[in-house]
Amino acid sequence: RLTGRWSGLPVATLWLVIFAGTWWGLMLPVAPRLTGEPWPGWFGWLLWIQTVWAWVLLAAVLIWVRQGWRRQAMAWPGDLDSLVRASRPWPGLEPTVAAVGLILIPLGLWHAFWTGPDAVAIVRLTTWDMVAGALALSAFIGWHWSRTIGELALSLWTVSLAALGGTTALQLAGPGEALDMLPAVQTGVLVGLTAAAFLWYWLAGVWRQQLREGRAWTVTGRLVPLADRVGFLSAALALLVGAKLALWPRLRYGSADDSLGRLALVSLTYVLLIVVCLYAARRMRKRTMLYLAGLTGVTWCFFLWMRL
Repeated sequence: RLTGRWSGLPVATLWLVIFAGTWWGLMLPVAPRLTGEPWPGWFGWLLWIQTVWAWVLLAAVLIWVRQGWRRQAMAWPGDLDSLVRASRPWPGLEPTVAAVGLILIPLGLWHAFWTGPDAVAIVRLTTWDMVAGALALSAFIGWHWSRTIGELALSLWTVSLAALGGTTALQLAGPGEALDMLPAVQTGVLVGLTAAAFLWYWLAGVWRQQLREGRAWTVTGRLVPLADRVGFLSAALALLVGAKLALWPRLRYGSADDSLGRLALVSLTYVLLIVVCLYAARRMRKRTMLYLAGLTGVTWCFFLWMRL
């Protein structure tokens, strides 16, 4: 049984389902359009594994949370002291959630930059997969606090915003060659990462109001230093994407990429990233954010110089 005395059966079942889904993904046809297999050509084995891992993890965490709700409902009236006891996860569930969340981050970033004829479907599904993984990790820390899983949850939300930006950019750009679509995708991801950096620094300021004499007593209060860290990582990653975008016309396979809409949108994103870095530097009193703001300004100038 899953209630009563703790058992490792739930986590073992979870890994069995994950391995079964992975094995099925490795058996998918590599080129179904050439072989005539009735399978979507864009739904490759790596995307299948990402989807299975994310949604299976969400289902497992929701089952565990539902058990916690049921335990609280059954506490009345003879076991009220159980309401103040910490909800213990299944044996092995916490490292499992951390491991799956850690693996989903690079998978999501890999698919967020996807280009080609089926890129919209791939990046859109990646957005939902990252949301599912982020919801799973967020639900876990809501019932059982873990600093590692909290940081991974914020990172997955960041990747979901980056994938959302890539999806929006692909839909606005329309169909085209894979190489020609890369600047549009990079612009969308740049916007998503900048929005994530702004979101985490803003939420860190809001959540800081919940601290009592500098000590956290809520889940969001404990997330304050993690939001600052993930905000910095989001801003740094946005700077790297912006640097690659700035160098695009000089690359061997690059193009002019000097449309008015691209110049306006990317310039506005650079300005927002600079403002976010300056705000974080003022609030956190760290020179690192000032350096990051300066590098962003230099990258912005280089971006315009390459195209004007």
